[in-house]
Amino acid sequence: MEGSVDRATEMEAARKQSQILEDLKEADDIAESEDEEFFNDPDHVEYSRKESKLWFVIMGIGLVGWLLWAAFYIPFMIFLAKPGGLSADSWTYDGFATNPSFWQNITPSYDTCAPDVPFQSPININPAATTTAADSASFADLRSVAKHLTGDFRFEFEHNTPTYYCTKEDSCGSLKWLGQEYFLRHFSFHQRSQHSFNGVSLPLELSMVHATPRRQGDDVPKYAILTILYTENDIVNNTALNPLWWSVMQDPGGVINNVQINALYDQTSGFFVYTGSLMIPPCTPSVLYFVQNVFSFSSFDQNNFLRDKILKYPGNRRPLQSRVERQVLYYPAIPEVEEL
Repeated sequence: MEGSVDRATEMEAARKQSQILEDLKEADDIAESEDEEFFNDPDHVEYSRKESKLWFVIMGIGLVGWLLWAAFYIPFMIFLAKPGGLSADSWTYDGFATNPSFWQNITPSYDTCAPDVPFQSPININPAATTTAADSASFADLRSVAKHLTGDFRFEFEHNTPTYYCTKEDSCGSLKWLGQEYFLRHFSFHQRSQHSFNGVSLPLELSMVHATPRRQGDDVPKYAILTILYTENDIVNNTALNPLWWSVMQDPGGVINNVQINALYDQTSGFFVYTGSLMIPPCTPSVLYFVQNVFSFSSFDQNNFLRDKILKYPGNRRPLQSRVERQVLYYPAIPEVEEL
């Protein structure tokens, strides 16, 4: 009896499964019939043709637009990269086609400013990646190299940069290195710093440009630059900067007498030495850099005045250049031994 029940149950399950399959097949047949009817409908066929035409029109318009963009954009960028009507004095820090990225395009004599030219300045000074010079014991501190006292300077504001020119040639002090003397020609302030220290840009940089004496027939002097980086003091002004600041910076052409030059840097500090380039066009190569290894300071008020009243955005610094494989030598200060 039980066997008959099981057999009946199995047959009922098979019948239901068969019915489900038939229902599914019937549903598929209906859907297929409806699809065929839909796609053969003259109205739909006409709509599909219109849709295809519209797609081709859109694609055609897009292609024409791309060709027009290429036809105008590429020559326009070439025009920007090779601007016309510019003179050697047209370079800037923020101009659309005259900023540091385009200096090499202003005139052929600025080719050395191109980013692919090696050994350019400024660079990042990483003390951990420097080499203590083998002859460092011969240089106690910056006083072994830098010889400055006082001097008279004419203030000019050029290329968004406060610059102070020595009024009497070879009278404002010098740097002496390996038997060659370089005389201070001018110094300028840059905000923020052009060089960085351990990857950090400082609030201010002083660049003191020295050059070999001008001789007849010698059109290209050799350069040596003393660089001082400044941190910011929130409380007091740097009194050495005061005679060069404030109203002086608003009076181009004015002369400042008896500037205490050696007060602008720490004479007892050590220094780093490397070979780079001028940081303004024509980016002359083979320039010696002496970077003070300790920071001087400028005040919050002094920095604000320079930024808000004089320089304004975006400042006056050239971007960092690749160090490549050049060596940076370190000359640590040698403490003075007190006599007993």
